Amino acid sequence: MATIQGQIVGTKVGSTVKVRIRGGKTVVTAEVARDLTVANNDLVNMDRVSNKYYVAYRVRTAAALPPPTESPSEPTPKPELITGTDTFSPIETRTWNTNKWRMDTSDLFQGTETGLAHTGVVFFGDQLKSLKDATITNARLTGIARIPYAGTYTSAASTIWLVTQNKRPSGAPTRTSSIAGPALTVGAILPSFDIPNSWVDDMADGDAGGLAFYDADGSPDIRYAGMGSYPEAMQLIVEWERLSS
Repeated sequence: MATIQGQIVGTKVGSTVKVRIRGGKTVVTAEVARDLTVANNDLVNMDRVSNKYYVAYRVRTAAALPPPTESPSEPTPKPELITGTDTFSPIETRTWNTNKWRMDTSDLFQGTETGLAHTGVVFFGDQLKSLKDATITNARLTGIARIPYAGTYTSAASTIWLVTQNKRPSGAPTRTSSIAGPALTVGAILPSFDIPNSWVDDMADGDAGGLAFYDADGSPDIRYAGMGSYPEAMQLIVEWERLSS
């Protein structure tokens, strides 16, 4: 009879259990004494009689297994700063002349003619709502072209207003804040004129939707090319940035 040391593999089934013989990979089936309790990974001594194995007693119980370690999770990627530049063409250019919209031209008039105060308006629709979650870094109006009107050809400055409506209303446009506009001679085309970033924020939020040329004094008399006269008239170029989700 030989005494062999081994390690329990699995659990006891009936009166037998699997035991891996220490120092090797051999696993044998051994009889377990009736009153002996064994558990997986216990170290035991076995007696071998002929080709049969008998678990005589435990040397020691299995060491408590350490708590499972969590696999290190991938760090949450930092949001990436995305930048872009979008060009928005007007959906309509039109002039309001005190009591009605001029439908004979799409040009934009500022000034008083025959007692009628003109307001030239550029409507952008709801296009700029696409920038609602973006930070506006620059906004500029392009394609400002001055054409002959009322016989005034010298350089004259307009006043630019933010307009609440994003499309032509039935009545007068609603003007809010204003800035001093560009000064152009007849025939000149201004490649770019900055407007407040906050105006684009208002358009993105749906609180505004257009721009207007208007002077409360009715002077100077200015006419800018609209969509019908100049296809690239009054385009709004916006530079923006936002964090990726």
